[in-house]
Amino acid sequence: REVAEELLGHGTDIRVAIAPSPAAARRAAAGEGERTPSAVPMRTGPVSGPPAGGISGIRPSGRGARPARIEHGFRDLDDFVVGTSNRLAWMAAVQTADPREHPPAGIMFMHGDCGVGKTHLLQGICRRYSSIATASGGDPRVRYVTGEQFTNEFIAAVRDSRIEQFRDRVRRLDLLAIDDIHFLENKVRTQNELLHTLDAIGLTGSRIVLASDGHPSLIRRCSRSLVNRFLSGMVIEVER
Repeated sequence: REVAEELLGHGTDIRVAIAPSPAAARRAAAGEGERTPSAVPMRTGPVSGPPAGGISGIRPSGRGARPARIEHGFRDLDDFVVGTSNRLAWMAAVQTADPREHPPAGIMFMHGDCGVGKTHLLQGICRRYSSIATASGGDPRVRYVTGEQFTNEFIAAVRDSRIEQFRDRVRRLDLLAIDDIHFLENKVRTQNELLHTLDAIGLTGSRIVLASDGHPSLIRRCSRSLVNRFLSGMVIEVER
């Protein structure tokens, strides 16, 4: 208020309103009730990009991964169609993808309907980060994984008593990108593991980019601690 009055004059009125996300509105219309988000998603609009999917593996794995591995089959940020609906997400992605720049937030969480380009942005971030870091003489540790793949790897590690190897692989990274994070709904042990993973990576100053079909507060059966981590960074809605 003080800044506004200094710029606009005495008596300037400031009001803050929280608008429900489109997903919450759809749930309410369907009679499922509305869960009000505890943070306002940043709104952005239309992107036409390749459909989500098309990459089934986790690339690259471990230390010493080269850009040839990360770039194979990954989408490029230069091919992303930018409009009013997605400009904020694209600008944040470009900044996050440059290891020479300070990232806009410790955790970047993108959400939006299927087909709006979230996977394109995540893969583009991984590809560009790996390319720039390698060209600068670095040895980037970058990983893109889906929520399903993260879950399956964690379950396999527990089953085979390889949990320390799993943690070593996912926590010592410069950049971690997880797509379809809503897949972890109702998976308590996997959610706890992800929570500790995000904390461990965050302590090193590494970058974390997540994507989901819905706002963090609307992910069902997700622990409050994990939701709070999602909301602690930059939450961006990618609209059609």
